Amino acid sequence: MPTRRVSPFTFLFTASTVSNLGDGLRIAALPLVAAALTRNDLLVAAIISANRLPWLAAPLIGTLVDFRDRRQVMIVVDLIRAVCTAGIGVMLFTRTCTVALLAAAGFLLGVGEVFFDTASIAITPALVGGAQLYRGNARIISGQTAANQFAGQPLGGLAAAVSPALPFLADGVSFIASVLLLRRIGGDFRPRAVPTRSRVLAEMMEGMRWLVRQRTLAILTVSVGVLGIAGGAVQATLVLLVRYALGGGLWTYGLVLGIGAVGSLAGALFSAWFLAKVGFRAALVCSVIGGALTYLALGASPDLLAASLAFLGIGATVVLWNVATVTARQRLAPDRLLGRVQAAYRMVAWGTYPIGGMVGGLLAWHVGERAPALLAAGLLLLLLPLVFLVPTHDATTTVVSQSRDVSDGEVVQSSSR
Repeated sequence: MPTRRVSPFTFLFTASTVSNLGDGLRIAALPLVAAALTRNDLLVAAIISANRLPWLAAPLIGTLVDFRDRRQVMIVVDLIRAVCTAGIGVMLFTRTCTVALLAAAGFLLGVGEVFFDTASIAITPALVGGAQLYRGNARIISGQTAANQFAGQPLGGLAAAVSPALPFLADGVSFIASVLLLRRIGGDFRPRAVPTRSRVLAEMMEGMRWLVRQRTLAILTVSVGVLGIAGGAVQATLVLLVRYALGGGLWTYGLVLGIGAVGSLAGALFSAWFLAKVGFRAALVCSVIGGALTYLALGASPDLLAASLAFLGIGATVVLWNVATVTARQRLAPDRLLGRVQAAYRMVAWGTYPIGGMVGGLLAWHVGERAPALLAAGLLLLLLPLVFLVPTHDATTTVVSQSRDVSDGEVVQSSSR
């Protein structure tokens, strides 16, 4: 279709959806390939956790994103990721891939993910703003969920059973398709106030300080760190729970992920409506309580059906949290700091995943495959009092005023709380 008949946001949405379809294939295949290469639970958890380690450098990456046109960053990163996934696919096909190479590939793909996700979140308000921002974020997350979890991960489990290389090669193709779609978005998406290259460290710290000083986002940042540990413990050991504690096979793991994706998709489709009905803080409280109950149900599951239903609930609560908090960050952070604020927040969100993954691996190895889910349930219950401290205002209705930034004389947006 001609570019003039398609909105730039539609190209961003489609690129994200296509890329996530390939990612879903690879994400489902990675634990299965890892479990095939080694029976050591701790090594399996380490391989999966390596993908999240780059988020510890997210503030620096977010600062670098704020130096450049954010659309160009996404295009370059997808080209690099296409080469990386294709290379792993070839090594798996030729049976030359090792545990170390698989972990290294996961780490490199994680670096690309930090760049891409930070840039895509920062570019979204420029394509869909105002009262439509919640709906725009919900639409993107709906597409990501449907492609990644609902379609990609079940297919990834089946494809890995046919050939371990197939999901990785397909992921490389999806990155190329994403590049072609992103090139159709016209315009300049460089921040209006570009950071000074000679002050990279100072610019990076400015974004982190802003995040800590903004009350709502500071509470959400601490909360998402706890959620990251809980989620990392479960995600890194889920394949072990399904295969060894519940007696599932390769295709069963993909099926459990697919059923869980139904919950994620439902959460993405109804989150904007739910937030409008109950408000920002109430939605966060519901997400945490629901997450604790479903993690508990997962850890106590007697069979695969019960585990699948529990994972369905986990998906819904996670997506509700994500839609609410990503919009809050886009609303509350000024444009000139948006990349750095997003990256600093997600450093905590994803940077704690490897910690949770390694803790989950140790628990699975020494206690049993059900222990990580029970740990996650306990962590969320401990988190609940902190979530009640979030201000009652809804981030979608934040009053934006103009204030003077005395540090550089630039007029920036700040939210009245």
